[in-house]
Amino acid sequence: MKAARSKFALLLALSLILSLSFVPASQAAGNGNFQVVNGKIYDPNGNRYVASGLDMYLSDGTADQVLAMFPGINFIRIPDDGMNAPSYFSSFINTMTAHGVVCEIEYHPWPTIDTSSEPSNYLSWINSLANYYKSNPYVWIGTMNEPTNAALTNEHVAVYNQVRSTGNNNIVVLYTEGANAQTPSSYASMHGVVWDSHFYGWLSDYSTNASTVQNAYLNGTKWIGGVNNAQFGSTYYSSTLSADGAIPLINGEFGPSTDDLSTDANANQVIDTVSNWAVTNGYSQGYSGWSWWRPGNGMDNVQNSGVLTTWGTQLKNAIQATKTWLSSQPGLGSANSLANTGFESGLSSWGTWGSASAVASNANSGSYSVKVPSGGGVYQDINASAGVSYNLSAYGKADAGGGSGAIYIKAKNASGTDIAGSEVDLNITSSSYSKKTTTYVAPAGTAKLEVGAWTSSGTIYCDDYSLTPNLLANPGFESGLTSWGSWGSVSAVTGNANSGSYSAKVTNGSGVFEQLNASAGTTYHLSAYGKADATGGSGAIYIKAKNASGADIAGSEVDLNITSSSYSQKTATYVAPAGTAKLEIGAWTSSGTIYCDDYVIY
Repeated sequence: MKAARSKFALLLALSLILSLSFVPASQAAGNGNFQVVNGKIYDPNGNRYVASGLDMYLSDGTADQVLAMFPGINFIRIPDDGMNAPSYFSSFINTMTAHGVVCEIEYHPWPTIDTSSEPSNYLSWINSLANYYKSNPYVWIGTMNEPTNAALTNEHVAVYNQVRSTGNNNIVVLYTEGANAQTPSSYASMHGVVWDSHFYGWLSDYSTNASTVQNAYLNGTKWIGGVNNAQFGSTYYSSTLSADGAIPLINGEFGPSTDDLSTDANANQVIDTVSNWAVTNGYSQGYSGWSWWRPGNGMDNVQNSGVLTTWGTQLKNAIQATKTWLSSQPGLGSANSLANTGFESGLSSWGTWGSASAVASNANSGSYSVKVPSGGGVYQDINASAGVSYNLSAYGKADAGGGSGAIYIKAKNASGTDIAGSEVDLNITSSSYSKKTTTYVAPAGTAKLEVGAWTSSGTIYCDDYSLTPNLLANPGFESGLTSWGSWGSVSAVTGNANSGSYSAKVTNGSGVFEQLNASAGTTYHLSAYGKADATGGSGAIYIKAKNASGADIAGSEVDLNITSSSYSQKTATYVAPAGTAKLEIGAWTSSGTIYCDDYVIY
């Protein structure tokens, strides 16, 4: 999106990337490929991945040079203006991916062109790349760089279909000109896709005010690539969902110079916004700095003749800082959307008001808790999507000297404003720790959730927060059988709930089920509670896979048997088999009556 070069770069480029050493393996639950899960990216071992790297034409340097000058780098965007054969990239890619570095290949014509003018062999070239690198999950394929026309959905669909037609399930990166230039429904069935948006100083009118730059990043509109008032701000993308939920956003280009001829007045503000503020606040899932080296004035070169420029030093430091930040982020196996959940790293990742502090006492587990005196509060924000269900749990207690407050969750819109009536408070009054839980469905207009605690009098302590997304709707039957299908005699009833007021009652020969989009090879975690009726009952909570035609995949069903008349938690880790298009989760009864409640799948 370089204005003077007609490189109209949209604001955000999104990708979540993490090298294998960033998150302890104990948190991992990978499936051997990168996975997108509701706006985040996880590597083949299940570790959180946030991209931190640079753009580089392969004619301009070597893999060894990059690895030596940018320790900790985990992403390279490879612009290719000649549609070279797949083998052209192999030596560089083999070295990089052996070090856990993702390489994205994208067609990068200069001057930029309309998608209708792309070479006749463009899609066959995409197909050849996908086929050549389909066994290496660290090779991603991107759509064409910065086309000059407005509507890019057809380009996205065409490239995605070419990649998937080869059996390649790697990430596909979709360059975007703005949320209002796309057709949201076209992405609903896609798996493993990431937005690529570019951000330079001109998009905030070269303002040197950090807040102005950040606001442009979130809410900006500009004329870009033929789109009037293109909504390039990151918040505009939250309403377009793929089969994996929210689509992550990576800034595939950013840097200190809009035109490569002079340094922008707001270069430092742009660099900090993209490489620090947007990542740590969850607005993007990574960045790639432009660029390794290009002939000319080169005001955005990160190095010259093996010596880092000022911009190169800034990028190197940003990559190191991102790596450090990622060390506290949970992997896929934990499913916890929150960071530093037990305050063992002080107040890292948490905001406060009043006199809240992390203290080495009064912990529910570990060594630390958060102390919230009267009038104070502690909070953490995460990106979220309207309609998604989240399970919140945390532990709280009042001080021995007295205290009254609450653990809470509430929703915010794209402007960061609280959504009226969205707050749920879980009150704390006892001086002994108790677990507070709620299932929270993000209301219409949600862009973020805020989770935390507040105190109205005295002092409270909180610890061990957990917030996990749930891919199922109405998981506790509190809205009756809404979102669930059934056969035989099934009803939502009171009086036999595991939590809340309702559960599902399933009588002899009957069943209840819910389906969701899924992809082969992805690991899912199922949890639900079930019990038999006091008069007897036998059945199971189950999960199984269906193909694109809706037929059951033979041998895919896993049954978690229910026989006890007391509620027990049933869990399974399930890898979707080949051919999976949907998962079906539910319960069935072979005799008598069973009750089930509190389903979770992520």
